[in-house]
Amino acid sequence: MPRIRSTRYRLCPMVAAALLAGAAISNAVAQPVTAVNVSSPCPPRDPAAEARLKPIDDLFMTPAASPEAFWTEFARLQATVLAGDAERNRAQQAADWPNLCRYKTANATLADGPRLRAVFMGDSITDNWVRGDPALFADGIVGRGIGGQTSPQMLARFRQDVVALRPRVVHIMAGTNDIAGNTGPTTLEDYQHNILAMIDLARANDIAVVVAAIPPSRKLFWRGDLDPRPQIREWNDWLRGLAFSRGLTFVDYGTVLADSDGGMDAELGNDGVHPNRAGYARMRPLAERAVAEAVEKADAPAGARVSMVRREALLRQVAASVSAARARPPSATQLTPPPTPPNNSRAWNAAERIALWPAAPPNGTFVPITLPADWPAPFVANVASPELRIFPAQQPTGQAVLVIPGGGYQFVSVENEGAEFAARLNARGYTVFVLVYRLPSEGWQRGEDVPLQDAQRAMRVIRANAARWKIDARTLAVVGFSAGGHLAATLSTGFAEPVYVPVDGADAASARPFAAALIYPVVTMAVPGTHLVSRELLLGPNPQPSQVARRSAELHVGAETPPLLLVHAIDDTAVPVSNTLNLLTAMRAADRPVEAHLFQEGGHAFASGYPNSPTSSWIAVFDAWLARIRTIP
Repeated sequence: MPRIRSTRYRLCPMVAAALLAGAAISNAVAQPVTAVNVSSPCPPRDPAAEARLKPIDDLFMTPAASPEAFWTEFARLQATVLAGDAERNRAQQAADWPNLCRYKTANATLADGPRLRAVFMGDSITDNWVRGDPALFADGIVGRGIGGQTSPQMLARFRQDVVALRPRVVHIMAGTNDIAGNTGPTTLEDYQHNILAMIDLARANDIAVVVAAIPPSRKLFWRGDLDPRPQIREWNDWLRGLAFSRGLTFVDYGTVLADSDGGMDAELGNDGVHPNRAGYARMRPLAERAVAEAVEKADAPAGARVSMVRREALLRQVAASVSAARARPPSATQLTPPPTPPNNSRAWNAAERIALWPAAPPNGTFVPITLPADWPAPFVANVASPELRIFPAQQPTGQAVLVIPGGGYQFVSVENEGAEFAARLNARGYTVFVLVYRLPSEGWQRGEDVPLQDAQRAMRVIRANAARWKIDARTLAVVGFSAGGHLAATLSTGFAEPVYVPVDGADAASARPFAAALIYPVVTMAVPGTHLVSRELLLGPNPQPSQVARRSAELHVGAETPPLLLVHAIDDTAVPVSNTLNLLTAMRAADRPVEAHLFQEGGHAFASGYPNSPTSSWIAVFDAWLARIRTIP
């Protein structure tokens, strides 16, 4: 959108923020504010409002011939149709700050009807959507957007406009007006609290959640041409990570609305902020798919497997997160993992490979999925043939470690938690075996057993070939990261679990690790506390309580559980530190050897640790800990 040079094109901030396209005009007559309680606090509906605002709707919904033509006509309507709306809006906000009156009557007509499929909660972008693409808002989908609103206003009306309507799904899209400061300065933390509160309200009332990214815009013209793109990127990164960590459906309309510069495509939004009919047409397939995915997940019967559609949606989220991380400038203060490279390292590609199974792996047929076009090679998915990659030390000590990378049971992160970590251990004399294990949702029967099958088999294959690699089979240890930490914990407590029929002589060897180091591990499958995506992909969208208990490692610590080293950052928002603390408690209750190291900061996926940060010390701690254990009879 070209810069507006004339002040006559500028909309009064409160009018622009709250009344764009007539979206936030409460179709009511504003009443004087009074402290007296009245029997009907909502003013009567203004029957002329809809007809009066139709020219505004038409202007915003119809793709403009040019930006200049749009702003010229908008200035004319501002001086005529919108004259006096600033005062009306101020009176409305003073009387009813969250605008509870806007949908009160409409809500009453739905209260006793069939359960709604979805409610779309949002600001003017959602409000306009009902008029820009009315066919979407049929068959049980209703819009509850109000122009100009910020996340605290939406939270204030969330129970009335969402929870009371009993929808299957709520689609939450908020943030543009928070960035603009429509109701005062708002920090990212403020915004996070409001979004989290809405999500918690929804889930407590059996409402599935679709989290929508903040749509693209280049200038918030009612705020002095404020460029919101840096904040939109930052806040969307948080939304994407939130959806990923909580197992929520995430939809990013920027993929179809944005231009190459990160703003709204001029052909899809006349004012650079709000989509027109063409923009809403682009958004509709994404919205329908997101709602369908959320409903499918909520409706899945107990014990059902994750669908192909859901798997592919999760991988798209991962690919989008990787792309966003690459585009984000590095922070001088925040400890975050470096962006995942597009290709694997020379070390990984050159490593010796050993197949785990002499023939087809157990538990049925592998079902691949189509990976996103920009999928990073270091995130290995579609694992049909699990294997070990071997990284020998230049000066071997005879000690060996099985390394199990993480990846939320969606993929195996073979660089930062595989090849790069192996190089650190190689320098200390360890021979390292990195496990590329099968992923439970890729078609296998009894998916919850599949990763453990591969981990047990890996321990046995390594021990059976210890002489070849000149390693001490007795002291073979395991290190697991994140979901790989869950697998390592499951191996440590379930090493003797009969999850497959022996296939050759190697299976006579023990699968019990000599010791295990669990790094920011997923331990429990119980809610709250677990990493929800890992749980969903391992056990399915609605697992049976027995499945949850069977794969919650803290419940299975026993006399034979090997010594554990637990490493976690307290500020980990992906896998709560409670996973480590609960396993520490279980080990102490069972009188088993355990050591825990908690870092104040480090987040998730710090792998070998950040330079100039305490997290970089844990490998030395691991080495000293393991050396000490080897001296104990």
